[in-house]
Amino acid sequence: MEKNNRLNIIESLIDKNTDVLLDIGTDHGYLIKKAFQNNKINSALATDINIKPLESAKKNLEGYNVDFILSDGFSNVSKKFDCVVIAGMGANLINSILALDPGYENTVYILQANNKVERLRKYLLDNNYKIIDEVIVLDNKYYYVIIKAIKGMMVLTEEEIYLGPILMKRSESIAYYQNKLDNYNYLINKKKAHREPFSKQISYLNNIIDKLTK
Repeated sequence: MEKNNRLNIIESLIDKNTDVLLDIGTDHGYLIKKAFQNNKINSALATDINIKPLESAKKNLEGYNVDFILSDGFSNVSKKFDCVVIAGMGANLINSILALDPGYENTVYILQANNKVERLRKYLLDNNYKIIDEVIVLDNKYYYVIIKAIKGMMVLTEEEIYLGPILMKRSESIAYYQNKLDNYNYLINKKKAHREPFSKQISYLNNIIDKLTK
């Protein structure tokens, strides 16, 4: 996991001179350790809903300025932070965690949903968050989208919610979109799924692939 591509990309999105990094669902603390090693952060809050990952993180982060908190999301976090990472879980769970966001000014949010990333974008749109960056990472043959956001207003079309307002402007997104299109075609052609439920998404994908390849 320490060499995980997602971990590297997430860490790269943490701003230099971050004072306090909150890592929700810290697991073994590898992200925090990497951020310290690259001189990105001054201190960190490592939280997890289970005690065993926290105990593992304590061993891995011995000697670093880290508070370890047994917590379900933000619920037991009392200290202020200026960057929070919520990664490696489903979009619905991330949305439920964000529902208890204390909303500190100038906080940076780095979010990675394992599925249904469009639901995460819709939540951000509806709850006064603004997407400022999106990155695709291919890890263990799967594509993942990492979103960087701040508090603020944005306007997104349905197409932008599905494709990603920043991803759809970048040619490196083609392989990701093609993979999604291939998955739909597999369901329709091999699994005999009805095309109609996916027709809008397929249209979006065909259009953006055509646009980006011109």
